[in-house]
Amino acid sequence: MMTARHRLSRKEVAVKFIIRKKVPEHAWTEDELLGRLPTEIVLLSTIKHENVVQFLDLFEDELYFYLVCPLCSLQSEI
Repeated sequence: MMTARHRLSRKEVAVKFIIRKKVPEHAWTEDELLGRLPTEIVLLSTIKHENVVQFLDLFEDELYFYLVCPLCSLQSEI
């Protein structure tokens, strides 16, 4: 996981690198619009819940899927 800045808004985001070759065969899902994707990406792109990290964007190349999410604060409330 790394951080990056959105080109237009300049907000900091988290980027998770998913190595294509390391995704197990049973962990792929066929998406009608995007084709064959890791199930994690399909689920995060459809689930909208305050306790689940929000999906912002997805990029891909031959080696990786780049999953873009908001940068979460780990501060706990006491």
